[in-house]
Amino acid sequence: MKGDKHKGRYKNVGSEPKKEEQQPAEQIDLPHREVAYQVLKDNGKPMHYKEITAEVLKRSKSTGTTPQNSIFSRLITDTQKRFVKTSKGTFGLTEWSSKEAEKNAK
Repeated sequence: MKGDKHKGRYKNVGSEPKKEEQQPAEQIDLPHREVAYQVLKDNGKPMHYKEITAEVLKRSKSTGTTPQNSIFSRLITDTQKRFVKTSKGTFGLTEWSSKEAEKNAK
C-alpha cells in the first residue's frame, strides 16, 4: 500500500506532551496583567517592574521577546486602574492607597 513505509513514524505529532515536558503545576495560564496583580497582592508592598516581571515569568506559561517592556506597558495601561505608579519604575495597587486613606480618615 502507498505510504506504508512511513506508517507510525509521525504517531506523536500533535499529541499531548510527555509528563516530563509539561509545565509545573504552579504555572498558570492567565494574562500577564492578572499574574502581575496576584504578584503584587501576594507581596503586599510596591515592587519595581523588573521584580514583577521576574515573578510573572516564574508563574506564567507564556513569555515574549521583551517581557520587561510588556509588563511595564500592561501596568501603565490597565483599563481597570488597579495599578498605581509609586515611584520611578515602581508599582503598587490602587486598593492599597484607598485603604490607607480610609485608615487616615478615622
